[in-house]
Amino acid sequence: MGTTEAFKNWLKTVIDSPSFTIGKLDTSKLQTICVYSGVFSGSNRPAIGGASGYAEKTIRILLRWGNNFTKAEAKAQQLYNLLRDKTVKIGGVTTCIVCKHSEPVSLGTDDKGVYEFSIDLTLIFER
Repeated sequence: MGTTEAFKNWLKTVIDSPSFTIGKLDTSKLQTICVYSGVFSGSNRPAIGGASGYAEKTIRILLRWGNNFTKAEAKAQQLYNLLRDKTVKIGGVTTCIVCKHSEPVSLGTDDKGVYEFSIDLTLIFER
């Protein structure tokens, strides 16, 4: 697994969105999901006894979802619920998803009044 692209491709199979991007938010779209790689610090803990058979990758998902707060919040919560504390196969690799926060984080609106939410997570996967 290990790649942001593999995670984005898996994400497209579990939630509907008219647009998915990596690394750059498409602000021309009212509804889009963008996946960023390594944007916050992970745990960076060494395995006891040396190298581990697991690796970690930090991901931030930015959900941009229209001009209605209630609908944007519901979509962000739906996505969060699909991810929280799940073990899934991504690119054929067993991957545990651990969310950093207890809910999606509201970022308010951009200058066009479009609501945005972020979800930070750590992927723990077999090497």
